[in-house]
Amino acid sequence: MLDPQVRTLIESAINSSCKLAIAVLFAERPAVRLSASEIAERVFRDRWSVETALSELTAAGVLELRNGRYGLPATMDMRDQLRRLQDGYADPLTRMELLHFLREVERYQPYRHELPHRFWESLAA
Repeated sequence: MLDPQVRTLIESAINSSCKLAIAVLFAERPAVRLSASEIAERVFRDRWSVETALSELTAAGVLELRNGRYGLPATMDMRDQLRRLQDGYADPLTRMELLHFLREVERYQPYRHELPHRFWESLAA
């Protein structure tokens, strides 16, 4: 069973496979600080996708940017959530559930921001 905190983290911040790869990278190596190009090399993704994901992960508080290098924030809460994510990712059965849930979140991601605006616009009309 997927940890409820992990589900919430995926829904709110780690809502793409690129972000998941980056989050797992930092969860496995909490003390490391890397540039965007170093991260792209390590997760085998193009630099532009990684830069977009890093920007969104930083805005969500999953990572922090200092002197052009990304790393985990000092907050124990986020580190604990990422440790839970890594624990789930390390278990093959939980990883399958996690990836299935992530695919569902990715599938509906374009509509999550659009639908509330449409709802309020329809009420105003």
